[in-house]
Amino acid sequence: MFLNKKVFATLLVGLCCTALYADMDDFEGPEVDLAKSHWEFGIQTGLAVVIGNKSSSILANNSAFLISDPGTPGEDEFLENGLPSPDFTAQSLIQGNVQNAPFVGGHLYYNLTSWLAAGIEGSFTFQRSVKITSSGDFNVPIYHVDFVSHGGQIAPSIRFGAWMGNFRPYVMAGAGPYFLYQRVTAELLDPDDADHPPVIAGETSKTYLSSLWGGGVDFNFFHQGSVGLAVQYQRVFMPGNNLQYFIPNLRFTYHF
Repeated sequence: MFLNKKVFATLLVGLCCTALYADMDDFEGPEVDLAKSHWEFGIQTGLAVVIGNKSSSILANNSAFLISDPGTPGEDEFLENGLPSPDFTAQSLIQGNVQNAPFVGGHLYYNLTSWLAAGIEGSFTFQRSVKITSSGDFNVPIYHVDFVSHGGQIAPSIRFGAWMGNFRPYVMAGAGPYFLYQRVTAELLDPDDADHPPVIAGETSKTYLSSLWGGGVDFNFFHQGSVGLAVQYQRVFMPGNNLQYFIPNLRFTYHF
């Protein structure tokens, strides 16, 4: 779909493979003591809640209007519908507010001591529907405009917290790249001909520095597994417009 997304997916696959092919001698059988395990691998899921500045923008090419009708490429749909024609060589600024979105991810940690672990957290926030507030030349009744984005983070992290019986409170912090993909499409609305698929008017793929902070509690519900409740704060450092998320999530972890 785009290069950074492919890089992000490759890193997540590598994360899973590392966990699967880690030192098998570390397995201690069904009665393993979680406080003595070396590796932890798991998944998390939750909701990324936007806080602070929600504004986002992308440039859309007006030339997309000329290919919006596959039957007659190059046709001026504005003129045909009695509307003033825009400059088809120009770009329009599409602005909107980022919305809350589902959040999924994975984590891998190595326990350096009983209370200190180092590892990596990866996450993906998908299909955020950006609520458009301004669309320039695309703000016309004959076109439906859609603005979506995907975001993925890879954050090397450290975690502080020790098992206290069957539960472990902890805090963590990390930082790493955040891959942001944005796309805006325009779909011609023609009641006489419904065969007008959306065309991509603008598309970007960028990488930013990001940080991750959080804490939670893990509960030992299984011999080698735990279930945890966590909250995390994710910040994406973008020029003049940082994205910030508060992320409550549920975590499932395998200890070995």
